Amino acid sequence: MPGLMALRKKYIDKKPLKGMRISGSLHITTHTAVFIETLNILGAEVQWCCSNIYSTQDNIAAAIADKGISIFAWKGENIEDYWWSIFKCFQFNDKKGPTHIIDETGDLALMLQTGYMAEKTPEILDEYHELESKYKMNLFLKRVLAENQIYWQHISSELQAISEITKTGSNELHEYARRFKLLAPVYEISSSRVKSKIDDFYSSKETIAEAIKAVTRTILIGKSVVICGFGEVGQGCAEALKMNGARVSITETNPLLALQAAMQGYRVVELDSICNQADIFITATGQKNIISLDHMKLMKDQAIICSMGHNKLEIELSKLKEDSEIKEIPVSSDLTRYYFSNGNSILIVAEAKLVNLAYDTSQLAFIKSCTYSLLTLLQLELKNKRDSIGFHTINSRLDQEVARLHLNKLEAQITSLTKNTL
Repeated sequence: MPGLMALRKKYIDKKPLKGMRISGSLHITTHTAVFIETLNILGAEVQWCCSNIYSTQDNIAAAIADKGISIFAWKGENIEDYWWSIFKCFQFNDKKGPTHIIDETGDLALMLQTGYMAEKTPEILDEYHELESKYKMNLFLKRVLAENQIYWQHISSELQAISEITKTGSNELHEYARRFKLLAPVYEISSSRVKSKIDDFYSSKETIAEAIKAVTRTILIGKSVVICGFGEVGQGCAEALKMNGARVSITETNPLLALQAAMQGYRVVELDSICNQADIFITATGQKNIISLDHMKLMKDQAIICSMGHNKLEIELSKLKEDSEIKEIPVSSDLTRYYFSNGNSILIVAEAKLVNLAYDTSQLAFIKSCTYSLLTLLQLELKNKRDSIGFHTINSRLDQEVARLHLNKLEAQITSLTKNTL
């Protein structure tokens, strides 16, 4: 991870993050551990939890804890454990809350801000949510509110900034901000070209095929695959699966992305027209209910469904589980078969969580170094920065700096402009 190592070397003696209290939620993998350790080495006090209950590497969580860093994460947490872990992640020494948040799903910021608003308007915790996760969060917040009516006001009193990594997490916070006031400025990491063009694309391209083959024990050659969404994640998945011999179709709502997919040789279709034909379905949109229960009932026997987008929204898993006529049979810890009354079955990978992380697929240290270097540089800026409360994009200058930190590792050289080339 050359970028993070370079930043450590440059700042280790200066401790520029000293005084920052960072609450973070990311996939707990080897590469995330190096990032967490880097923040700590640079002087920050950090507390961490997981952003995906299936992706935590327990040995890595233990190694982080062994270094004296508070971490609340273990593989296979249930939803109640998940919200408890986030709750604990906010509690620093001397009963202080975080000065900064690094979030991958929007859930840290959502819990803190919903808890804060509930202290002023308790009835918001009674609102209906179709997602079980949100419902469980509200139940947890009700218990907190019953014990302490100013808990979240105290915890959030020194909050200065929120760094939100994913587009879907940003969407969650935008939806929240339409109804309530944000407590701190939100920096949208997904606006960075490093995150979208390097991390999202290459992480998907280099892991999706391996993960599907390993979890499902199936080959991709000749399989009909539908990828819902042709953003950077969808493009990475499409390229990888095509290289593995799959016949790839794309569904897309954006005309420009649909045109781009068609010009790259992919078949662009509507999901309704192909859901009874394809072998494998992958969601990569960040939107709600992309694959509905009605779609699943139309799928061919043993169709495989997995997610590379938002792990709570895209696949209508709750209705699938609530239908009394559908029989659920676990195949493995990462694969579940659902039988319909007509005898057909479908296979859901990792309970619709991110398939590449659920299987513990390598996230490629070099690629993660790029995103984590960007996050580290951003925290260095945010230490003394006070922007207006609202949503902020990432300055392209940080993208350029991250790129420079990694070029030498690839033996790449930049051409300098001279007066004769300007």
